[in-house]
Amino acid sequence: MKESILKKLIENKEGYISGQDLSEKLGISRTAVWKYINALKKQGYQIGAVSNRGYRLLASPDVLTPEEVYPLLKTSVLGRNIIHRERLTSTSTLAKEIAQKQQEGTVVVAEEQSGGRGRLGRSWYSPRS
Repeated sequence: MKESILKKLIENKEGYISGQDLSEKLGISRTAVWKYINALKKQGYQIGAVSNRGYRLLASPDVLTPEEVYPLLKTSVLGRNIIHRERLTSTSTLAKEIAQKQQEGTVVVAEEQSGGRGRLGRSWYSPRS
């Protein structure tokens, strides 16, 4: 549901969307909308709230999150399931471990990799930027 609210905020980036509109469009209570808005704020989204106008996305965090990617995907398979971690030894290692349990097209991403491998087994270090 958080993804749906974020999508609506992105679609209305130049204006406000009321909590009532979000509530009606998504079939949830206004209290639930408020809780999801606060969860997005905790993730680093800057969301303005003005009485009698609604919510507006002011800025996104400097980290690309699954919640921000999902609404923008136009694919039906690739990336429909995104596994996001702050830090991993290797995204490839995790992808291999979970390959049989996850749906086709699952993408594994990390903010930082400490023990990845490149071509020909070369070390790959991807620090957090």
